[in-house]
Amino acid sequence: MDPELSQAFETLEQRIRQGVAGEIRASEARLREYVDATVRASAEETRQYVDASARETRRHAGVLAEGLRADFRIATEGIMPLDRRTDALEVLGDQTRQRVDLLEGRVSVLERAGKTPRPRRRR
Repeated sequence: MDPELSQAFETLEQRIRQGVAGEIRASEARLREYVDATVRASAEETRQYVDASARETRRHAGVLAEGLRADFRIATEGIMPLDRRTDALEVLGDQTRQRVDLLEGRVSVLERAGKTPRPRRRR
């Protein structure tokens, strides 16, 4: 082949290679920019979704907590009268115990004295 023609082919080949390489680099840069922008947009969208979900979860937890507070208030209001009744029964039990102790003491005195207790009158 003619040296001039061979040189022309080599020059053309180099220009084509450089042109293709330049286009590939430019395409790679555009693709990288597109992917980066898409990832950033997706990350922002995900962040917004997570933030909204967290707000909704906090709101829901607040509603549940308020419901529990109301339930505890109702339970406490129901227990308080029972507590007062228990206290009253304790006092009554103490009074009954004291009366029984007093009566047992009187019976013991009568038994030691050899007396039989007189029959009780019915009320």
